[in-house]
Amino acid sequence: MKHKRQTRRYLIVFFTGVIMATVIAAVVNTRVDPWRVSGSPWADPALEPYRDISAMTRTGKAGLVLARQDWQGAIFGSSRVISTLDPQAPGWGGKEIVNLGMPGAFLYENVALAEYFISRQQQAELIVF
Repeated sequence: MKHKRQTRRYLIVFFTGVIMATVIAAVVNTRVDPWRVSGSPWADPALEPYRDISAMTRTGKAGLVLARQDWQGAIFGSSRVISTLDPQAPGWGGKEIVNLGMPGAFLYENVALAEYFISRQQQAELIVF
């Protein structure tokens, strides 16, 4: 009998700890929202300058699509696109353009991201591959 109570108490404490740790991690992650993908209303906008997507480029680029609803165009491609095409250049005519180039990106990845961009940003006027 004693062993059953100890085992039950151990399991309750263990699973309570696991659940609490999971809830805390979820709250912190959605508050920080490092790749802008959770879209939670309590995400801290003051952390925007610190959100670096270099560790998870593909997830981060999807987060950029979600971060704003007013993109008017997007640039897709590989690392050459990232380093050579400036979305803030005057040649874009003042449009809100986002550079969604990804290092080492394959065509199927760019097509998938473009389809995602078009489905989320239906007002977009320009897509550059």
